[in-house]
Amino acid sequence: MWFDETGLPWVPPSPNMPSLDTAVVYPGTYLIEGTNVSEGRGTTKPFELTGAPWIDEYELVEELRSLLIRGLSTVRLLLFLGGVSILVRSVVAFRFMLSIGMFFEPVKLGLGLVWIIKHFLSG
Repeated sequence: MWFDETGLPWVPPSPNMPSLDTAVVYPGTYLIEGTNVSEGRGTTKPFELTGAPWIDEYELVEELRSLLIRGLSTVRLLLFLGGVSILVRSVVAFRFMLSIGMFFEPVKLGLGLVWIIKHFLSG
């Protein structure tokens, strides 16, 4: 049984864990913390978003698909980083979404991201 099936309201245990989806992807996507890739902190979807200005978006998607992570779908986004009235730069990011939560493998996603970034996207 998943938490959302209990009928209980979600109470965020942290400002960086605003939803059940965040809690589900966190065991994997937290692995990119401390790297030069954003894990989505400061957005409304922390740990569900990842991106960096230097990432080749097409290669990342191709390599992620090759990992065959069940229950995962990705959506390409364009994030605009900057202040209230000043655009600093735009970054291609990906939102990880669960299509079949009970089969999703978050650690496989996290390890896969680290491996892909290290071996294919770091230059």
